[in-house]
Formats: sequence, C-alpha cells, structure tokens
Amino acid sequence: MLFPNIIYKIANLYKECLVVVESNDHTERRVEIPIVGCVLDVPLDESGNPTEFGIASVYPNPFNSTTSITFTVTKSSKVNLTIFDLDGREVETILDGISPAGIYSKLWSANSFAPGLYIVRLVAGGEVDGRKLVLVK
Repeated sequence: MLFPNIIYKIANLYKECLVVVESNDHTERRVEIPIVGCVLDVPLDESGNPTEFGIASVYPNPFNSTTSITFTVTKSSKVNLTIFDLDGREVETILDGISPAGIYSKLWSANSFAPGLYIVRLVAGGEVDGRKLVLVK
C-alpha cells in the first residue's frame, strides 16, 4: 500500500504553493496551486487523489478584482463551478465539464462586476459545496 508524503515548498518569489506528492515507490505527482501565501491541508488516498470533496480555499477573500478558488474532486465526474449574486442569479460559470479526481484551482476575474457579496458553488458527482466571496473595489 502506498502512503503519499506531501512536501510543500515555496515555488517562487510570489510564494505560490507547489505541492509534490511522493509515494513509497518514489513516483511523483506534482500539482501546482496558485495560492499566494498559504498551504492547503488536503488529505490524499494511496493513489494521490483527494479523499474529501469541496472548496478547499478562496484566496484572497475579500478580494479586489481577482481571486483564486481551489477545490477538490474525489472521482471523475461532471464538475460545475459557478458564481451567483445574492439574489441567486448566475453571474458566471467558471467551469462546466468532465474532470478526473484531483486538486484544481481556477481564477475568477470580477473586473466587470459590482462590489458586494457573491456565492461560489461547486457541484460534482452528486455533491455540492459553496462559499461566500466578498468583492471590494
């Protein structure tokens, strides 16, 4: 049985996280996560896939114009990542397609949206997660 070791290191001057998953048989799986100044604690199974579904982080939040939404998918499935305003209106779909199990990060550029509260919703494999976003200008 493989037990992945997760090694976090600073990838560049902007302190983006680079996650290296290395198993006991010395195979590697690299996942670059463009999140400035933070480290994610994402549990992985023996094959290096996340064991928990959901939005792992939204950074920065509050944000001015752009934020990074990092999420995990536990099995290959149709994935939908959508932004809603507080009235429940869909304002933008960031991702809508089939994705294998893994850790993903998507940027949301909100330059054309008014300041305020928004909701990001993740739907995949019959599971749903959501987070509040605060856009300030």
